[in-house]
Order: sequence, then structure tokens, then C-alpha cells
Amino acid sequence: MSAEAVWRPGRWPFQAWRFSLHATPLALHVTWWLWPGKPPTVQVHVQSVPHPRMFTFPSPTASELYDAVGWVTLGPFHLGPGVTRGRVDAPVPLAWDLAWTSMTSLVQPFSRGWARLWPLATRVVSYPAVRFQGEIRYGDERWEGEAWGGLSRWWGRRPPARWFWLNAPRCTETGTALEVWSARVALGRVPWPRVHVGYFWLHTAAHTWCWVHPFSGHLTVVGPPDAPRVRAVPWHGQGYTLLARAHPPTWQKPDPDRILTLTGDARVLGGAACLATALLEWRVPPVY
Repeated sequence: MSAEAVWRPGRWPFQAWRFSLHATPLALHVTWWLWPGKPPTVQVHVQSVPHPRMFTFPSPTASELYDAVGWVTLGPFHLGPGVTRGRVDAPVPLAWDLAWTSMTSLVQPFSRGWARLWPLATRVVSYPAVRFQGEIRYGDERWEGEAWGGLSRWWGRRPPARWFWLNAPRCTETGTALEVWSARVALGRVPWPRVHVGYFWLHTAAHTWCWVHPFSGHLTVVGPPDAPRVRAVPWHGQGYTLLARAHPPTWQKPDPDRILTLTGDARVLGGAACLATALLEWRVPPVY
């Protein structure tokens, strides 16, 4: 499947298109959701001073989704090749009109080698380091210029039973970006069994690594949601330890079993630090 084709809507019960960016003092995260048995929804998250806000916009039909020009459109919210725009009129006016360019190649962790042969109920592709250019208006605030973020698509028969996701598109060390995705995913058409899959992606000015668990390395995520510790070790070679930190007042809770922040910290031990620019998201239902 081509890099362009994976972004277009398919007839999958579960689909999501997600982008985030950090345009100080604003951080923006938008997801077009299609959950099994539910109408499409757009969730918009904004983090600014003094408090984070979330807006949810359900759509009564999926016809817009499949008939969209570009990749996906629901109401005033549009995402397509190289462009995204959207508008929220209330309770706080928000609008964005942005061009985007990926600074790295497409990450397709489960589309090659042995991973391609596993009947995973969820697939993921990502542009972990994206440069956005344009304008954002939020209330009385206006931002115009260049910002960094990430863009991903998730799809399949059903969403992961649980997941941890971290995206840090720009660190203090020039040219460094990282992304971690760890999840419990069903195999085949039934909810069980569930397997642990994930990937650790690290990009520097000199090299890019992507290790896929369990196919090319081992990935663990331990610790509380506001201070997770990630350990990624390839089957051959040196591993990395990543420490993340989220400040509890910045958590948003879009669903009963999901929390996220757009202003977390991520630090590779002995390496780069990404301060107040990391997206961290957990989905941990009480029963899974």
C-alpha cells in the first residue's frame, strides 16, 4: 500500500486521523474518530494559559468521511495532503488554516516483515516530525508562523484494548525527534487473544532508528501515567531508556478511560530532551 493510500478512509469499523502541534504558547491536537458502532466524531484539544480545553463534535453520518476531498472531512474540519483547517465557534472561538510538510519518511511499523503477516486488529502509520506553517486563532490569541508536531493514522477491526502513545517532534538537540507507541491489540476477528505490540522511533541529524516490538526489539513501558519509563532494546545493538513527565493539571480526559497532555517532557538518558512539547496519551480501561 502506498504512502498516500494508507491515509484515505476505508471500510474499517475503527479509524482515526490524528495531528498535534506546538505553537508556543498554544498546543493543538485534533482527532477524527470513527469507533465501532458510533457516528464519526472530531475531538479538538487546546492547551494554553491558564487551562486546557476540549471540544467534541459528533457527526450524524459517515458519508462525509468517505466522500471527502483529500483524506478526511467532517463539517468544518478538514485534513488532506499538505493541508488542514478547522473552525470552532463556541464556547471559545478557535480556527486554524495550516500547511504541513513531513520532515521524515512515513513510519509503517506493522507493514513489513513478520509484522505484516500478523492479523493485528489495529494498524498504525505515522509522520512523527511534521512542520506546520500558517495561522491559528484562539479567543483573543493569534499565532502565525512555523510550528512542529506529528500526524498519524490508526485503523482496523477494533481499537487497541489499551495503549501508551508519546510524540515529541522537536527536542533541544537540533534535528532530534522521537515517538513511542505501545498497545494491547487483538488478533483476527475476535477480541481475544491480545498481544503486546509497539514501536520506538528515534530520529537524529545523523541517523534514524525504528524498532518494532516484538519483531526487531523489545519495548516496555512502566511507571505511573505522569512519570512513565520507556525501555527500548533492539535484538542486536544498544538500547535506549526514555523518561517522560506530565504535570497533572495539564491532563485532559476525553473519555472515561483515556487521558492526554500536550505539554509533557521527554528525555532520553544520555541524549536529547524534549521539554513541554511532548504529547502523552494513555488508554487504560478498568477492565481489559
